[in-house]
Amino acid sequence: LTCLALAGISAAKANAQVEYPVDLRIGGITGSTRRDVSINDEVTDRLDASVKGIEAYIGAKGGGMGIGGRIMNGTYGTVDFTQREARLFVGENWFRLEGAYGERSLSGTDSTVLFIRAGARSIVQIGGTGVSISISGAKTFQGDFSHSRSETTRKPDGWEGESSVMYTAPKIPVYVQLGYRADYFKYRGRAEHMNGVVFGMGIWLGGR
Repeated sequence: LTCLALAGISAAKANAQVEYPVDLRIGGITGSTRRDVSINDEVTDRLDASVKGIEAYIGAKGGGMGIGGRIMNGTYGTVDFTQREARLFVGENWFRLEGAYGERSLSGTDSTVLFIRAGARSIVQIGGTGVSISISGAKTFQGDFSHSRSETTRKPDGWEGESSVMYTAPKIPVYVQLGYRADYFKYRGRAEHMNGVVFGMGIWLGGR
């Protein structure tokens, strides 16, 4: 009986999930996206491309505050696309507010545009299955405050939305992600609408 009890305890320990002191996620993302470029509300270009990047997040386990960032790069035809941003999170995983400050290249120009984005995200973990569902939405605002507020043509405008399903392995903190992302970004009469399927993979301490 003693041997059976010890064997049961050992099995329970082997199956127990590791508890991490922080919520840390870092991984690579790639997406097959379509970008529609329009000038004065008339579509002038429509191209497909693969956009790749890196996302990272670290915060207190159980909620509170966290920081993160994202870098994305791609080439549509002969035009390069780049977006870099730093993020701040406040709230629980199931509902938290998000803010971002970054820069984005704009098709047909040699410059980048600074922006601020504010929104919310919900990440719901389905019991102990390792499956998580994430939904987010955000609005884009002016990021370059060196210009006068009266110069409305200088203010970027837009939105971003994303939904995804993630699965974290039971023994090692590795996750895979499959989702859909869409955004709209407008500046000085030139607008870009990007959307497509996103695949990701990386390390997530706290994904279960």
